[in-house]
Amino acid sequence: MNDGPSKEIAFRLRCEDIETFLAHRKAQATNTRSKINNAVIGGIICILFTALFYYQLGLNPSVAALATATAILNISAFQRLIDWNLRGPKRDLELTLRQGARRGLLKDQSITISPQGLSQVLEHSDASLDWPVLENVIVTPGHIFFMTTATTAVILPRHAFGGEREFEEYAGLAKRYFLEANSLANSGVARELVGH
Repeated sequence: MNDGPSKEIAFRLRCEDIETFLAHRKAQATNTRSKINNAVIGGIICILFTALFYYQLGLNPSVAALATATAILNISAFQRLIDWNLRGPKRDLELTLRQGARRGLLKDQSITISPQGLSQVLEHSDASLDWPVLENVIVTPGHIFFMTTATTAVILPRHAFGGEREFEEYAGLAKRYFLEANSLANSGVARELVGH
């Protein structure tokens, strides 16, 4: 494993920090939705050409039309489901802050990074995660998001730090630990695959 210091930062998360993360997550999901929309449009075009092909072959046009209509309705229902899942961050925030251990998110807490991973201590709970378990470490101008899944994160706001330099150093160290640990984990998987 890599060498380096452990760094702890104590802070209090604000509501706007969670709102910022939820907006970031929604923006990422909207980008995904855009890709899905393009796929849906392509699917509709394929369905219409398929129906036209069936018609040109002399197959029953009502069957082709029914298959096309059913496929379009299914795509429309799928799109509504996606839109429902992307509804506002405010609703998500209210739900998040009412749940068990998450009710302490807006109270004093600390996050410690080390070469092995990330530790978070809240009033009612604590958690430790090894770097390879995390999906990503995202640094924005106002936050560090330690992505535990594609839609959840441990949030570390810039206002927790004394200044710009301290934030940048902490963010750089977190990214370095994450990348080094994942590089080691991936090389271990590669060695296992090749039989070394």
